[in-house]
Amino acid sequence: PFLYKLQTELFVNKNKKQTNEQKIGFRQIVIKGNQFFVNGKAIKLHGVNRHSVHPLTGRSISPTLDRKDAELFKAANCNYIRTSHYPPSEEFLNAADELGLFVESEASLTWIQHHASPIWKLWNYTDEKFLPFMVRANMDNIAAGRNHPSIIIWSLGNESRWSPLWEKVKNVVKEMDPTRPT
Repeated sequence: PFLYKLQTELFVNKNKKQTNEQKIGFRQIVIKGNQFFVNGKAIKLHGVNRHSVHPLTGRSISPTLDRKDAELFKAANCNYIRTSHYPPSEEFLNAADELGLFVESEASLTWIQHHASPIWKLWNYTDEKFLPFMVRANMDNIAAGRNHPSIIIWSLGNESRWSPLWEKVKNVVKEMDPTRPT
């Protein structure tokens, strides 16, 4: 991975209000047939699903543990991490960027019309009233992660039945980021 330091400054009426620094990288993703290319090189994805949990702290994960997870995946010869059921933390993405891991960032939508979610037996999963929530979950995911070159795929949601609403969500995602597959 090649990362560069980007510094931006916010001015209001010629007064500097804020300076931000972040590491960025560049990559191009192309899918041809059944091959996945990153920056012109065919890659094979070797990976796992990741839940952000710890046996002693539960879902409260420190930046140190996020980085350790990424390092352990890399040491285990994984190059691809699917973030199961919710987007990853900024700390995990920073580590993935630095270590050269590929990430599928999943929006926080799960089990729409799935047997594991009894509430959907009462709701019509094709009802347009759910579309704004589905879109918002994906927009938030992209807004939080789009500057991370480690993210190579946007996952719209997890283990949900297909409906025309998903096509509309995908179209919004493609408008926000046409460079990554969904």
